[in-house]
Order: sequence, then C-alpha cells, then structure tokens
Amino acid sequence: MKKHTVRRAGEIIISFSLALVIFAGLSVGSVNAADDDVQIIETDYSELWSGNITAQAGKTVKWYVNVPEDANLRGCKLTIKIPGLGWGTDTANRDEGHLKLEEGLNFIYEFTPENAEDILFTCWMGSGCHHNYIHVKDEKSVYGVLICGNCKSAPPALHSVGCTLMGGCQASGYGLLVPRSDKSYRFYKFDEEGDKKAFDTLTALRENGISNYLSVKVTGSFSETADSYSFTNQNGEEVNGQYDYDGIVTDISEIEYDGTHEGFEVNAVPVDSENILIEAVPDQQYTGEEIKPEIVITDGDYSLIPRFDYTLEYSDNTEPGTASVKIKGTGAFYSGETEISFEIVSPAQEEPSSEENGDDPQISQTAEADNKESTAPETKELASSGQQPEQKESDKEVTKENEASRSEQQKDEKDTKQASAEASSKPSESGVSQSAANETVSAEKTTVSTGAAYQTQQSSAAGNEAVPKTGDSNILIVLASAIISAFVLFVLYRGRKKRQ
Repeated sequence: MKKHTVRRAGEIIISFSLALVIFAGLSVGSVNAADDDVQIIETDYSELWSGNITAQAGKTVKWYVNVPEDANLRGCKLTIKIPGLGWGTDTANRDEGHLKLEEGLNFIYEFTPENAEDILFTCWMGSGCHHNYIHVKDEKSVYGVLICGNCKSAPPALHSVGCTLMGGCQASGYGLLVPRSDKSYRFYKFDEEGDKKAFDTLTALRENGISNYLSVKVTGSFSETADSYSFTNQNGEEVNGQYDYDGIVTDISEIEYDGTHEGFEVNAVPVDSENILIEAVPDQQYTGEEIKPEIVITDGDYSLIPRFDYTLEYSDNTEPGTASVKIKGTGAFYSGETEISFEIVSPAQEEPSSEENGDDPQISQTAEADNKESTAPETKELASSGQQPEQKESDKEVTKENEASRSEQQKDEKDTKQASAEASSKPSESGVSQSAANETVSAEKTTVSTGAAYQTQQSSAAGNEAVPKTGDSNILIVLASAIISAFVLFVLYRGRKKRQ
C-alpha cells in the first residue's frame, strides 16, 4: 500500500514537471509569433549583419536581438543604430545615440512601417563598417486568376490549364489577374520563385482534373510598380517590349486554388438582376442553318463584353419557331444565369411570276395593251351615249356555236344518266360488275373544252381490253352448265344401277 502511494506521487510529479517544460518552451517560442496587431521579430546575433530580416507593413514591430553567452563581445559590431528610422545618422560618430548589446535577449526598437521598404541599420561607425536592412514587405492575400503573361488579355474565367503549361506560356512567366472597380483587370507579375510555385500549382491542378477557371488566392508582397519585361520564348528567341505588368508579387508564400471562385467573384452581379438590361432580339429569317443573333447587354453605362462578362448557349435556333438563348455571367463581375427567346420565321410566300407559269411576259403585256387600245375608244363612246355595245358578227357566230355545243353536251349527259339507270335496274348477264359498266359508259362520253368548240374522245379503250366481251362470257357459262349437268346425270345413273 505504501509503495503504491509513493509510485503514484512520483507519476504526478513527473507529469507536472513535463507540463512546466512544455509551457516554458511555448513561452520562449512565442517571441517570434505575431498577433493581429503586433509582430515580434527575434534575430540571432550570428545573423545580425548578414541574415534576411523581414517585417510586414501595417503592423507594429518589436525587434529583439538574442546574444548567446559564448559570444565574443568586443568591437563596434556590438553596437546598433537605425539611420533608416531616424535613430542616428549613417556616419562614424561615437557621440550619436546607439545601443550596446549584452548577453541575453536585447530589445532594440519598436516601430510601425506603413509601406514596403528597406530600413537601414548600422554599427556606430555607419554603413561603411557594419550594416544590414530590415526588409518590410506589404504581404497580403489577394484573389485573382492565375494566368501567363502571354495570355493576360484573354477572358480570365475561360483560360485553360493546358494553355498555361505550354512552352510559350511558361517562358512568358506567370502572374495574377486581379479585378478592378472599373470592371477591368490588373496584372501582377510573379518573380522567379513565384513562377516556380505557379508551375507546380498548375501541374497539380491538371493532375486533379481542373481544366480552366484558375481562380486562386496568392499570399505575398504586392508592389504597385508598373513596368515591361522581355523573355526568351520556347524557340530560344528574345521577346522584348511586348509584355507589360501593372505590379509585381514577390516573396510568395502560398498559391491556393479557390474552386468555388467566391473570393474572385465576391462583387459579382447576377445577370438576371433589375439593373441588367438585355435588349429584345427581333424576328430572324429562316436560313436552314443555325441562327445566332448578337445579344446586347448593358449595366447602366457599361456594355458587358462577351466571354469576359458572359457566355451564350443557343438552342432550337435552326428551324422556324421559338429559339432560346441562355445567358451565363462569368468572370469577376457577373454571375448567375437567365434566358431569353426570339422567333425564327419562314420567308413570305411569293406569287409565281408569268415566267414560272410558262408565259412570255413580253407577249402577254403586248396582247393586253393591244386589247385595251382596240376596246377602249368604243367603250368610252358607248358609255357617253348610254348604249350597250353591239356584238360583232364574228362574236355572234362564236356565241351560236357555244350554245350548240352546250346543247349537245347536255344531251350526252342525259343519255349517260339514262343508260346508267337501265344498267342498274337489270342484273348483269355477263358477270361484269355494274361499276365497271358505268365507268365504260362514262369514259365514252368524256369531253374536253377548247375555247368555243368541244371534242369527244374515247379514253377507255385501253382499260376495256381487260374486260371480257358479253358473247365470250355467255359461251363459257353454257359450257360450264353442260358439264355440270352431265356430271349430275352420271352420278344418278350409277346410283340406280347399284340398287338394281
């Protein structure tokens, strides 16, 4: 029991000691950590005059230098002044204010840099002896589209991974397209290290099946310095003065893919909002091919740019009827989708011309003119006298012939009807259907009108060849009756003989 209690107490003491060690380690390590408002910079004495010391613009800096116990503390390199912040001058002046370092953690200075800059510090003898810089970076995270300098003018949301990995695009260097308030894009070029990070990011995106719309968040130091640059393309040719940039990004710590595009489209306006005006499309004439009329879209005084601000999808746009157009917002400034429609109409039916009817328009017009000239004077004279125009002798003869022809036609029609009635009242002796007989009679009386005269044609001769004549049919019937009668008599005879 006593041993168990002692062992238990020992475990508690060891656990408590380990906790103290961990807490102490965390407390010492936190000197290099920066909270939201203050950044702590701790520089080791061995790197004071040669190391890379950086700070973030816009945050208060507390700078410390750690001097170990075994350091050789002698000479001017143990002194510090900061001419870049107005603490001393860049001259050899022992009487100026400066700080002498001691063993342990030395607090040097507290300041708040506003912009990206390099702050000079020296020993008491100035930069001619020992000096270095505190590099202030304006590091921030910015959303944009990852793109190559070769294609920085392309629609950002449609640019592909495959294009950026081509030789010419790699040679032109990479950068970030950042949206501006005037609905344009600002191109920030990456430094050499940033190009390597961008290439690795693009390669990973392609392996993961990402094909386009490379919206990313880039964390680094952004400079607003605009300039132009040249590069050697994939053919080894020097390209000068063809590519420019609006700023540069250095010290890139991260390129993070934003698959939702939310950071890039944070200020995007839906294309179906009330401020977006889409002009109605007039009716389109049918052509037999796909019809894709221009779509005009405005947002106040700004005219949306196809492929940069929106894309179009047409459907049912070939045949006559109602066609549809789906409008999708794209890029940093417009999002969502809406749909409009327009009509495809067939061309108007045109009346056939006299040439299509086989008439000679020149002859027809001449004949019509001659007819008007010959009848116009007489018509005018008769109209003025109130008399009816007299018929010419030739006209009277034609009229008589027409009347005679009509009488003959009426008589033929009457005979045809009478023959049809008689045929329907009697059974057919020849075995031919009544309808065939009627067709034969009517075919014999077909008349064709040619002006005032009528001609009668026999049009059923060919069709009547397939119909047997009445005489032939009667002979066949008599022969069949005789054969049947003989067969019946034969059967009766054989039956009576068997009974006997």
